Amino acid sequence: MIKLNNTFPEDFLEEEERDGYLVTRKMKEVWAIELDLLMEAMRVMDKYSIKYYALGGTLLGAVRHKGYIPWDDDIDIALPRNDYERLRKVASKEFSHPYFFQDEFNSPGLLCGHAKLRNSETTMVHSNHLNEKVGDLSFNMGIFIDFFPVDNIPDNEEERNKWVLNIKKVAARAWHLRLFTHRGRTIGNNRIKYVLQSLLLSVLRDPHLYFKKYNRLVSKYSNESTSKACLYCVYCRDDSAKKRWTWNNSDLDVNSLIDLPFEFIKIPCPSNFDAILTQSYGNWHKKLRLNSQHGSSADSFYNANISYRYYFDSKGNLDRMAVRKAMKNSIE
Repeated sequence: MIKLNNTFPEDFLEEEERDGYLVTRKMKEVWAIELDLLMEAMRVMDKYSIKYYALGGTLLGAVRHKGYIPWDDDIDIALPRNDYERLRKVASKEFSHPYFFQDEFNSPGLLCGHAKLRNSETTMVHSNHLNEKVGDLSFNMGIFIDFFPVDNIPDNEEERNKWVLNIKKVAARAWHLRLFTHRGRTIGNNRIKYVLQSLLLSVLRDPHLYFKKYNRLVSKYSNESTSKACLYCVYCRDDSAKKRWTWNNSDLDVNSLIDLPFEFIKIPCPSNFDAILTQSYGNWHKKLRLNSQHGSSADSFYNANISYRYYFDSKGNLDRMAVRKAMKNSIE
């Protein structure tokens, strides 16, 4: 495994069994890299008094396992929208190699509504990115942790429906145009439209125009008092996610966070974690062994020893054949 900047317990990388599940050394290496990323991010956020807290599987892991869910391999950090934007502004001067704070504005074609902190000397290729249909991929693919903006939702139903409709329209234009300009894909029969829109962006010299509009819309109520908040606007994504990733704002109060153990460190968590976890997972006390969405998934690829650049071709795009060969060799 590559050398990390933070100090770890001597036995952290040792293989062990947790809740009847064998956590391998390879998994521990991914955990270590992610924890190193988290500690670096916490250093920066604490320096600027940026509010943040564990959410999703990381919150569940902190509460139920005092660390990672044994069969999981990702870290999810949530921030109120204004704090998220503050982190984005200081990221370029605070994170230096191998750390890379990534979003759509510095990695066009990432097509992600949130940010990631990556270790550039490692590799994590999601199974979705191995699909030729997603087009050319040229962004940083180091092992990462996620940072999600939490956005306020308008209480008035008519206002909320209008807001959601506008978000969906702008989001679709932003994502589809980026697919065309940076991944070489055309959605439907809209090639001419994308060419014209691309020319418009070149004239305006603002390739991020539609993503800026999207960010303005989703953050429209960030300075208003509303009863509900959602995770980077689930309303413009999968409808089934609305209930799971929408909470009472009072349960996400950043002025009443508590520190909970997460492996050998502590991480801020919402004090009313029971309400949040129940909303997201139902009976969160019941341990369900599921495949991770990230590196440990059998269909994804990660390497804690080699930079993602090794798996890029001469044009600077992901070489899927090279990744598949490496995956095959790791099994044999």
